[in-house]
Amino acid sequence: MKDMSLLSQKIEIIRPYQEAFNIETLGISDIKGNAATTYRKNVENINYRHYFQQAIQQKN
Repeated sequence: MKDMSLLSQKIEIIRPYQEAFNIETLGISDIKGNAATTYRKNVENINYRHYFQQAIQQKN
């Protein structure tokens, strides 16, 4: 639960950049796949998604 609150806080930090650069949606995730976006208020898990798995594998 703490991680999700931190993601929500980080989204609020990047929101001004979204508006300044006219970006439709920004998102961030942690290494576990918990993700927050500027589009929705809730935190979702994207761990099962192919693009997330590819990104994690490339990190190693």
